This record gives sequence, structure tokens and C-alpha cells, in this order.
Amino acid sequence: MELSRLRKLSEIWGVTGPERLTVEYEQLGITPPAGFNKQPIRGFPTPKQLIDKLPYGTKRQMLERLYVEYQQLCSFAHGLPIASMKKAVFDGRSPLRKMFSEAEIEKNFEQEVCAPAQVYSFLGIVQAVAELTTLYPNDMELVSGTTKAWTELLDSHLLVNAIWNIRTKALLGIVG
Repeated sequence: MELSRLRKLSEIWGVTGPERLTVEYEQLGITPPAGFNKQPIRGFPTPKQLIDKLPYGTKRQMLERLYVEYQQLCSFAHGLPIASMKKAVFDGRSPLRKMFSEAEIEKNFEQEVCAPAQVYSFLGIVQAVAELTTLYPNDMELVSGTTKAWTELLDSHLLVNAIWNIRTKALLGIVG
């Protein structure tokens, strides 16, 4: 059943027959049919690869700065040792949790996970809206609303101020 779902997804994503055979051969050890020619598999486009393709300017500078935070957040998904330890401490079933007080765990979870997630989410939204001002520069309601949202966000986090100074302030026509 899982294989049939994977095959359907591969059709949706445009995986070619030769690519599928290559993956089956390399990852699963399935003997390919006679006359098989290995197909190189394109790498997944990571944010860093895409950032490197941008011309130098404030958009690239902003994305390079955001990439540092992206790497930190991804460490939890990709299993870096310190992130794995923190995940274990946050897990109520883990024996590691007993090494810390509940107050320490809650404080650390708030500082390391909750607060940054809220700031980064709001930052992503208001920056995306700020980027729309490049498409609609004469929409004063858009500029005004975006400026108001940024005013609420400023000084909440060093990353926010960095993005503001690198790119957003100029996008919104704010001097100084």
C-alpha cells in the first residue's frame, strides 16, 4: 500500500521512470532491468542554493541573515546533538527530563521554542507584506498597514531589527 502511494506521489512530482529505477537501485538494492542507464537525481533546492543565485543587494542580505535562524530551527528536524538533547528534555516521557526542574524546562521551552516561533512567524508575515509594496508602490493603505505592523514588531528581537535595517525600512520609504 505504501509503495502504491509513493508511486502516485512520484507521478505528481514528475519523477521520471529512469529516476525511479535509479532510486530503487541505489536506495533499495533492486536489480534494474537489462539496458538500464543510471539517471542522475537532481538535488533538492535548498534555501542556501537559491540565495546564492540572487544578485547582491538588500534582498540577498536579508535572506542570508534569515538563513542563520533557518539553520538553527532545522537543527531540531535534522538531529544535531544539542537539538536532540533539548527535544529529549522537552519530551515528558524522557528520563532526561528528570535532570531539570519543571520551571527550568518551561522557561527554556518558552525561550528556545515558543517565543522565537511567534516572532519568526509574525516577522515572516509582515516581511512578505512589505515585499508586496514593491509590486504596489502606490497603495498607501498597504504601506501604512505594513508600517504599523512593523512598528508593533520592532525591538521585539534582534533579528527583527536586523531585517528592518537591512531591507524593510527602505522598502517602506522610511528615512533614518
